[in-house]
Order: sequence, then structure tokens, then C-alpha cells
Amino acid sequence: MRYNYLSNFLKLFYSFSLVILINFPFSGILANNISVSNVKLSGQNTTAGINNTNNYTFVQFDLSWDNS
Repeated sequence: MRYNYLSNFLKLFYSFSLVILINFPFSGILANNISVSNVKLSGQNTTAGINNTNNYTFVQFDLSWDNS
């Protein structure tokens, strides 16, 4: 059981690190008037059980901003 927690922690840590490294060069770019609209949840699958990583929900939305 301990291996599973460690494995999940490492996956989360590597994913977070990757997001930081990818976004770092763009930290000087600014945008304003960010708007999210037409949000829809679809394609939900919860058959794997409670708190299982194989569950998913698709989220569809429109995103707009100024000064791009």
C-alpha cells in the first residue's frame, strides 16, 4: 500500500514540476478581461468506484481574453 501512495505522490510532483517549467518562460506575458463561458460537463464515467483515478468527466468551455 505504501508503494501506491509514493507512486501517486511522484506522479503529482512530476506533473506539477512540468507545469511550472513550461509556464516559466511565459511569466512575463500579461492578459486581462479573462472570460469563461458556455461551461458544460459531459462524458462522465464513475464506474471505477469512489476516488479512483480511472473516473473522469469532460469539461467543455469557451475562453476569451484581451491583450493576447
